[in-house]
Amino acid sequence: MTNLLMIREWYRKVYSRYAIVIEIGIRFVISLVAVLMINANIGAMSLLDSPLVAAVAAVVCAVVPKSLMILLLAVLVLAHISSLSIELAGFILAVLIIMFLLYFRFSAGDSLVLVLVPVLFVLKVPFIVPVVMGLAATPFSIVSVAFGTLMYFILKYVHMNYDSIRQSTDGLGIMTDMAKEIFTNQTMYLIMIAFSITLIVVYIIHRLPVKYCWTIGVAAGSVTDLVILLIGNASFGMADVFTVPALILGNIAAVLVGICVTLMKHNVDYHKTEQVQFEDDDYYYYVKAVPKLQVEQEERRGKKNSGRRAAR
Repeated sequence: MTNLLMIREWYRKVYSRYAIVIEIGIRFVISLVAVLMINANIGAMSLLDSPLVAAVAAVVCAVVPKSLMILLLAVLVLAHISSLSIELAGFILAVLIIMFLLYFRFSAGDSLVLVLVPVLFVLKVPFIVPVVMGLAATPFSIVSVAFGTLMYFILKYVHMNYDSIRQSTDGLGIMTDMAKEIFTNQTMYLIMIAFSITLIVVYIIHRLPVKYCWTIGVAAGSVTDLVILLIGNASFGMADVFTVPALILGNIAAVLVGICVTLMKHNVDYHKTEQVQFEDDDYYYYVKAVPKLQVEQEERRGKKNSGRRAAR
């Protein structure tokens, strides 16, 4: 535990000193992976489908405001799709406009989530997002998680039907087929529902005034997510998105990441919980005070336990 606390304190000191550089670096990495993923799956425009362009685009996305970063990535997607089908690009543009209007209304602060969700889908670990957002954000983050899921399925459809879209001359037919495939996709809706419920479960439990509420919330949310998706997989199959082992391993990864977030943001010493009572002219106050676990406290506890063992 002492080592974990030391790592946390080191991270806080480094982050407080180099916050801007670290944030730009994180955004660069996320943007670069997103651009490379877009180029690999729907890289129809040869001018944009190159590592140099991907690096330049990632640098730009790293330094501009987060909301503009999303718009730039959306423009990249539309540019590639327009090389395949102007009609399909127009349809996706309409979907993106509606999506962004709702996104900027309800969860404009979750820009990185909107980019991360499709990336983590490709890596088979999107389950991390609802768990972390349940700990670090609000229920409104359901919007960004759902739209990130929608973007993944749009990109997946274009990738799976790349050749037929390029060869087709029936623009209206392409639009109709995509709308039918995307908006009647049971798997997509099930994942959105599972992630939404998971986020809410984690959010509610981690705010309860009970011991280890964050850890319990992470475990309960991940189990909820796994159960819902396993039921869906048994009902109508999800092998084209997740296999059963991927579901299990992905949710285990979500638990591990959730525990790491807990250690960084809510590492408290429940052994020293105090009940504090005070009053003013109008009220009596009964407060539960839980101290944060510090490196010095943990070192003292370790020395005390060592002394007891030596005495024996």
